[in-house]
Amino acid sequence: MPEFTDRHGHTWQPDCNAWTGRRLKRELNLDPFHLLTDQEATLARLADDVALCVDALWVLCEDQAKARGITDEDFGRGIDAERFAECQQSLVLALIDFTAPAR
Repeated sequence: MPEFTDRHGHTWQPDCNAWTGRRLKRELNLDPFHLLTDQEATLARLADDVALCVDALWVLCEDQAKARGITDEDFGRGIDAERFAECQQSLVLALIDFTAPAR
């Protein structure tokens, strides 16, 4: 499972599943299944929009954050420029893992 570490030392594992995938589509207009049909556009959108990436990561990590007592604002503050590429990569890998055909 992909993971990243924020600037506060918290390790996160973005969890994309049917529920969080539905939330991504409904709340952020980010459909994980577009990776199957229009991968280039979906990845370009994630590469160009920092806020979208952070919001998507929040959706995929929210349960972990709530268990730790971390708000969405604190979560976002934990993702700085130094760690953003790692966060972005873990997001993309989580989405790919969820949408990959069964092996």
